[in-house]
Amino acid sequence: MMEHTPGPLSILAGTLMIGNTEIGTIIDFTPIGKSLEIGLANMDHLVACWNACEGMADPGTEVAKLRQGNADLLESLEQAAIAKALP
Repeated sequence: MMEHTPGPLSILAGTLMIGNTEIGTIIDFTPIGKSLEIGLANMDHLVACWNACEGMADPGTEVAKLRQGNADLLESLEQAAIAKALP
């Protein structure tokens, strides 16, 4: 299911696993009154984020650097679009 973020956390038949240990079920991730599809989506997001951050010494700092890089890139693209639009 999480081919793009392999790591120790996974989902097996609606159960959140770390290695061979069960650590939660789809019910634990489904808000009251919401469908199980929402719970599965929540589990998918958790697994993707957890596995993507594996090995980072400080995930908060790494994410901040990525966000700044995205903001810098967006600014550069906007400036290039403005320059291209000028006569």
